[in-house]
Amino acid sequence: MKKLFATLCLLIALPASAIDCSNMWDWAAAACQRVDKINREGKNDLLVSGYSWHDRSTYTADKLEDFQEFAYGGGLGKRITDENNNQEFIYGMIFADSHNQPQLQVGYMRLWYWPIVGELSAGLGVSLQLISRQDVVGGIPFPAPLPIASVRYGKASLIGTFIPRLNGQLNNGNVAYVFGRYEFD
Repeated sequence: MKKLFATLCLLIALPASAIDCSNMWDWAAAACQRVDKINREGKNDLLVSGYSWHDRSTYTADKLEDFQEFAYGGGLGKRITDENNNQEFIYGMIFADSHNQPQLQVGYMRLWYWPIVGELSAGLGVSLQLISRQDVVGGIPFPAPLPIASVRYGKASLIGTFIPRLNGQLNNGNVAYVFGRYEFD
């Protein structure tokens, strides 16, 4: 399963070829066609993983001592930009999670941007991704829809998300994750 997931991450780096979206439910075919368009027509991005901040009121001091918050790693993506300068992109990343274990993820992001001044803009959006972590369901990929915020200057972006605490238990959730993106073409 992990090899399959790693292969999916690497597919984003390969030259684009058409994806067969036939024989799917209507909603799945529409999503598949959108990903296919981004894959074929998209411009290349480099992703550099950054930092995972754990809410100090959500975790015990002992648990926080065990965490690594520098999430080194990276990935590749492809993006399309519409006439309003909003962006959609697909991506694959691998980086060190809080336990210094590899976290793999592939996903789709949609960002709506608003100009601030000159080349500086701010954006909000959503990410739909598959994540594989050893400490969550034994590394089996699981879906994660998350909110996204971005600050972009020219071809460089700082993108962040927030993973909320879902079950109300201590030592779980309320993590902010930030990474960088550079648009090559």
